[in-house]
Amino acid sequence: MHQVGCFLSNVYPAKRVTEFSFLQGRGFVFASQYSKVLQLQSAQHYLDAAIQVLELNEAGIPVKISAVKAVHKYVLENIEIVP
Repeated sequence: MHQVGCFLSNVYPAKRVTEFSFLQGRGFVFASQYSKVLQLQSAQHYLDAAIQVLELNEAGIPVKISAVKAVHKYVLENIEIVP
């Protein structure tokens, strides 16, 4: 599991692939599924990025649905990182 945390923290920048909304959405969901192995700061970055997507008017429906799923998962599993 440590390898997944390392991957999400250092390699997979879901919040930066805005031109590929389905990939960005999958990144949010994937990161939220492994939020327990992420460093707190990395989990917070993914959560913040998901919330930002929800606030963007130009973000597509698929990425917003994924962002809602990710935020829900963070709330269920990581109460301490929710602002």
